[in-house]
Amino acid sequence: ADTQLRMEELDMDMLCETGIFHIGSLSMTDEPARSTTLTATAAAKPVPTPFANPTVAPTEKPTSACPTATPVPKQTVTVSIMGPEGMLLNKTQLQYEQGVSKTVFDMTLAACEGQGLEVVYSGSVKRKNIYIEGIGGIYCDAPGGTGGWIYFVNGSFPSIDVSSYVLKDGDVVEWQYTR
Repeated sequence: ADTQLRMEELDMDMLCETGIFHIGSLSMTDEPARSTTLTATAAAKPVPTPFANPTVAPTEKPTSACPTATPVPKQTVTVSIMGPEGMLLNKTQLQYEQGVSKTVFDMTLAACEGQGLEVVYSGSVKRKNIYIEGIGGIYCDAPGGTGGWIYFVNGSFPSIDVSSYVLKDGDVVEWQYTR
């Protein structure tokens, strides 16, 4: 019964991720169940509900026992895509966690997905031989043709595959369709 709940029975990791849970009024009558219940409710994330009953809410609420998440520093890259008739994607800033490797391919897919632009490609990320066949419905010419997609990073044309080029904070990726 919840009238027998003790502090050592709490799974704080689980409680810190819990958004909603129910307690009975008997758990608030005697110690150690009362202080244990208050600790558990303080750990849970607050979730607004139209069914809240302020008459049964505890009047004392201890500070949460959950560890405070330290914000992870972010890195930012900018991606833009110029099609043959104009911009398909204006400069779009994307953020990712510092210390996580992201390639031109990763961030191009993320930017396009965020704007509903389809990216068609062939090859393998594992083999580092991705070929961008089309972006936003604009496809490369048949093999041997002169039209296709090229990318620049910070104004320079890299000579490596899009899945090999690892970006750094502040990099600017620009895609252009050429003929």
